[in-house]
Amino acid sequence: MPRRNQRRPKQVPAVAPVPTGREPRALPPPQADGRQHLAWRFGMADMEGDWGWQDLDAATMQQIIAKLRDFESMTLNEVFHRGDDPGKWYPLAQLPGPAKARLQHLRFDDADAMHRLRVSGSQRIYGFLIDGVFHLVWWDPDHTVYPAPKRHT
Repeated sequence: MPRRNQRRPKQVPAVAPVPTGREPRALPPPQADGRQHLAWRFGMADMEGDWGWQDLDAATMQQIIAKLRDFESMTLNEVFHRGDDPGKWYPLAQLPGPAKARLQHLRFDDADAMHRLRVSGSQRIYGFLIDGVFHLVWWDPDHTVYPAPKRHT
């Protein structure tokens, strides 16, 4: 027999789920509003082409990672809506022929635009910005994916 000051835990009767005939849906992903910070995905990284990630040395990879860490501290507005740098985007229709051909080979040519991040001097990272996540595709150390026109020519 339990003492008076010892209480038994309450027993909550089990409630059977009520069938509704509907399946639960997942919430849609959050839309990027420009105030969220940049994040990264590497699943689309091209590992074989002219701008592939396959031949990077350790020092270059450390430089890239350091720059990506810097970008993570910035909002989408700070990266892509200031003008030219550090980030900008190009409609896929404006990309030069070799870049378009490589995107078709990778089956990434169904997007509207490709984004790029300037790492330093002529070094660029190209990818797709989807709901605030930058999906890295190419490493362009010599600025050849979308070369800038020469100034004053």
